[in-house]
Amino acid sequence: MPAGLLYRLPVTAILFLLGSGAAFAQVPQQTMIFPSGAQAGTTASVSIEGSNLQGATAILVSGQGVTAKIKKNDNASALPVEVTVAADAEPGEREVRVVTPRGTSNAGHLSIALYPRIVEKEANNTPSEAMSLEKFPVTIDGQANPGEDVDWFAFNAAAGEGWVFDLDGARHHSPIDGFLALYDAEGHELKTALSVEGHDPRLIYTFPKSGRYLLQVRDLLYRGGANFTYAVTVGKLPTVVAAMPLGGKRGESVEVALEGVNLGELKSLKVQMPTDPQQQTVTVVPKTPAGPANPIRLYAGSYPEVTEVEPNETTAQATRIPSIPTTVNGRIGKDGDVDVFSFTGQAQQELIFEVWAKRLGSELDSYLRILDKDGKELSANDDAVGKDSRIPYTLPAAGTYYVEVKSLDNHGSVAHYYRLEIKPPPPPDFSLTVTPDNPNVGPSGSAALTVTATRTGYNGEIALRLEGLPAGVTASPATLRAGQNQVFLALTAAGNAAVAAAQIRVLGEATIDGKKVEHAARPASTTPTQEGQAPTQTPAEMQVASVTEPPAYVLDIEPKELTIKQGQKVEITVKSVRKMGFDAAIPVAVVANALPAGVTAEVKPIPEKQNEIKFNLVAADNAGATTQNAVFNANAGGVIQDTPVIVITVAPK
Repeated sequence: MPAGLLYRLPVTAILFLLGSGAAFAQVPQQTMIFPSGAQAGTTASVSIEGSNLQGATAILVSGQGVTAKIKKNDNASALPVEVTVAADAEPGEREVRVVTPRGTSNAGHLSIALYPRIVEKEANNTPSEAMSLEKFPVTIDGQANPGEDVDWFAFNAAAGEGWVFDLDGARHHSPIDGFLALYDAEGHELKTALSVEGHDPRLIYTFPKSGRYLLQVRDLLYRGGANFTYAVTVGKLPTVVAAMPLGGKRGESVEVALEGVNLGELKSLKVQMPTDPQQQTVTVVPKTPAGPANPIRLYAGSYPEVTEVEPNETTAQATRIPSIPTTVNGRIGKDGDVDVFSFTGQAQQELIFEVWAKRLGSELDSYLRILDKDGKELSANDDAVGKDSRIPYTLPAAGTYYVEVKSLDNHGSVAHYYRLEIKPPPPPDFSLTVTPDNPNVGPSGSAALTVTATRTGYNGEIALRLEGLPAGVTASPATLRAGQNQVFLALTAAGNAAVAAAQIRVLGEATIDGKKVEHAARPASTTPTQEGQAPTQTPAEMQVASVTEPPAYVLDIEPKELTIKQGQKVEITVKSVRKMGFDAAIPVAVVANALPAGVTAEVKPIPEKQNEIKFNLVAADNAGATTQNAVFNANAGGVIQDTPVIVITVAPK
């Protein structure tokens, strides 16, 4: 790892890089939930598996309508849980956390589905051993375990019936790269479906003749393990394969056209879009004569909406956009398809053209172009936000312009949908993320949080505060100062704080153009990657802070606030208070994190059988004048702890 990398990574990243699995020896960890879900309106038994789950006191589930009851809590690696799902609970994935006296776990995921569920029965590794399916529709919970495991299922279908085979793996965060294959009784392959860029496979097939058929389920690369879970739904399922438009303006009613199989007379449905500006999506379960169809997700926008009208492959055929700003709903419906839209612009009009596709789960890798009235290219973009295209552009003159959307790889299908926003530059604003999503702190100890700002035209101060902290826990003051994009704050528990867990929120407030603006930080889960690479982060639904049992040791730092001049040294002290019985012969390795640029720490470990170490902070002659929160971490015998925040001000000589 390059020198200094630790200073640039969030605290949670350092924890992963510093320690082995032993670093979290006492904190509960989930590795899987099996079965991976439950049916709406039922009660089901699942097992949460992982480590240090013994003594669990509660199960937290995100959203409404799902509760979980611990059945037995004496096993460190398996926690049996009874899940009760309300009949009107929204289908989809839910985040699950295990609370124990040693802290709150990482996120697990549970899927809420519409149909009865059964569990795969081994051995079903060959066609002759195929598990027989008798009642439909049904969701089968299975595992690709061990590696090279192949699961077979047998069923009867009649001529002319349209069946759907829908695998849920990536949706509940399983590592399985799902693969489905359909065979007839003689072993002839009829059709296959595989995961595409992390999207779960769905196979739709109309049987030409009545008979016995076989379904094969496996990982595409024949990987496997207990956590390679899947849930495959089988039957003559009412299934929406495409919906258009993909959303609507907030507060308006939208007529959504549906395409799919087994929908009967259902060709469209009316959806009321939410008015709350914080609600970005609405999930709808279409009701058909054959039962509920798969849930569809629609997106709430801020502008009037337009839906493409085919054919619109050329500027002469362009779909007209009546006004700007707008949101365009479209689809690259077949290989080679190109969508062109026309609009009237004003001289020196600043606009942003932004495609939302991959971020919505689409298979479209978009390529975006802006053309003048003669069809000449003015600007183009492939990837700007991940694989999605975005072009900020100032129109040179008043007149007609064209926007072209196509697929970079020339492929198209009903799964290549998109929303194209044409809008003015956004007003100054900011958004926040926070890690870790499960800070655990023991009495007299501290746990550091990293808050990161994404700024759009606003560069001023953002004051932070926390809501919902457990009793006895306080948060250090923290402000993202002008120009700063990251700050550390610390949760500190009083010496008499009782074991507890609570969902918390980090809020950021700023005054922008004379108005107070407040946003809640989105928690994120951090996953380690290869050495030398920054850990990846994925959004989390909950952020849970916990007061744990007393840890093996806690850290303190003195002073809590200091000023250091350019070219100067200042002495600080890091203290460790070891719990009775913790091996005093173990040295405490100390690491500095988030020091101001140009400031270094002459860090030393706390020697064995000692409880503190003094060392210098050194400011370079050219260190920039600033004030910044810093945190020190320590690792003793695989147990990692944080100091409270130290506020460091760098001043001119």
